[in-house]
Amino acid sequence: MQELPRDTRALGDQQEYIQQALHARPEFEQLDRALEARQRLVEAAQADRYPSLFAAAIGSFAGAPGREHLDEPYIGDDFNHASLGVVLGATWHFDLGILQGKVHKARAEHQRLLHAKDAATLTIPIEVAQSYQEVVEHLNAFQASEQAALAARKGLVVALSAFDMGVGRARDIFLALERYGKNRGDYLSSLLNYHLALAHLSYAIGEYRAQAERGHVKLCPLRRRRRGE
Repeated sequence: MQELPRDTRALGDQQEYIQQALHARPEFEQLDRALEARQRLVEAAQADRYPSLFAAAIGSFAGAPGREHLDEPYIGDDFNHASLGVVLGATWHFDLGILQGKVHKARAEHQRLLHAKDAATLTIPIEVAQSYQEVVEHLNAFQASEQAALAARKGLVVALSAFDMGVGRARDIFLALERYGKNRGDYLSSLLNYHLALAHLSYAIGEYRAQAERGHVKLCPLRRRRRGE
């Protein structure tokens, strides 16, 4: 069975992760697009309150060879004539109350999205900070439990050696083995919690989107720390 990696990762600055989340989280991109669409709806609703003007040009030309041209303003000649005109018009909805209500509704939806973006700007940094502190907490617990497990293992070796030399008791071996098993279990549990906290931090800062764009997957943007650091 493959064990969880024991190499810790060097955490960056918490504020950097918050700024990364504010730029990488998909919620902000979705809200920006929704706000742009709602703004267009507001403008369209406002435009419906005003008249729509239109203009059209009308022309007609005809010429028949060998046919005498009839120059009479009261009688039209469909075979020899030239005419040009312009038509202007306007349409206007007079249900001003309904149109005003549509404008208010569109503005309310736009304001709702603005408040949603403000709320996300406040809550996402809190989420990132909480995830960051959980990583720090589980990292400290993981390192402390690792040292405790190593100390318990040394105690077990000492108890076995003393028993082999005839100066120790079997009870001491069982007590050392029990202590080592407990510390080893605490170590594995804290190591698992540490990796889960890293995954939560990676999600909170929206790193999965950057990974998808790069075409490969890593656990977290945290760089590995060399042994001895």
